Amino acid sequence: KEATAMPKARPVQSLSYTLENSFPENSLHEVQITIQKTDWKLPSFDQTLEVTMIPFWKKKTESVSNRYWAHAGFGAGSSSVSGGFGHKSDDVALQANASEALLDGSTLVGTTTTDYKGTSFSTGIGVGARIGRKWLLESGLSFMTTSLQATSNTVEAVGGQFFPVYYTPKFDGDLVRANTYSFTNNLQYLSVPAKIGYRIIDRKVGWLASGGIATNVLLNQSIQSAQYDSYKISPGDSPFRPVTLTGFLGTEIYVTLGKVYQLGILSNYHISLFDITKDEAPFELKPNQLQLGLNLRYIFK
Repeated sequence: KEATAMPKARPVQSLSYTLENSFPENSLHEVQITIQKTDWKLPSFDQTLEVTMIPFWKKKTESVSNRYWAHAGFGAGSSSVSGGFGHKSDDVALQANASEALLDGSTLVGTTTTDYKGTSFSTGIGVGARIGRKWLLESGLSFMTTSLQATSNTVEAVGGQFFPVYYTPKFDGDLVRANTYSFTNNLQYLSVPAKIGYRIIDRKVGWLASGGIATNVLLNQSIQSAQYDSYKISPGDSPFRPVTLTGFLGTEIYVTLGKVYQLGILSNYHISLFDITKDEAPFELKPNQLQLGLNLRYIFK
């Protein structure tokens, strides 16, 4: 490429440079040429050239790094808790079947496993902003479902229907002894996260570490079993607190697509900061979740 230098009060001189080693066709590199020294007083002068090839994945993304953005994403993974519970009935007799009573109501009638495992799913939208060269803040709204597997040996009989007994009888029916069966406890939350992040690598392909706290509002609880009838429990009747707090840590690898999009693969670990059951509940649960997901950002110009 030919470059023309025009020093003050001196004749125009023309400089030409040739890159003898050409780049491969369609290669994604940026070439930087720097003239370190020039002596215009000499008829012929020496200069040092530095040619730097920058792979596209290492190119800085300053054009999009200091902007506000909106994002949407989803995640799925495993969920587990440590804890367990038993149910004591004060006024309903434990029955081997609908007609024969075995023990009085003061006896433990419902049992479950002490370790729960299941799945979790979340999806949400939000906004973010840069608060420093590498720091950022994000918040938004997300819908989260946690499904925990457990077992029991008691059902509630109501008008020819049989329902799993989770905490207390849902209906004013009779407690019936059953073979051990499995059921799923589904908890649905509306979550408001507050996340702070740090860009460890701030390039076209970047690496982000983050952490924060989420406020979770219980929307619904349902009990499902393959052997028996399912039912829902309102937040007011649920043994779980209507509002809980969750802490989370995460990491994300993202790639910048064009000038306004970033697509990231993220991993998050969530853990309840305290027991999510009400004070009167005869058991304690502190769920934790490990999720993998995708996150898409749109950067506002």
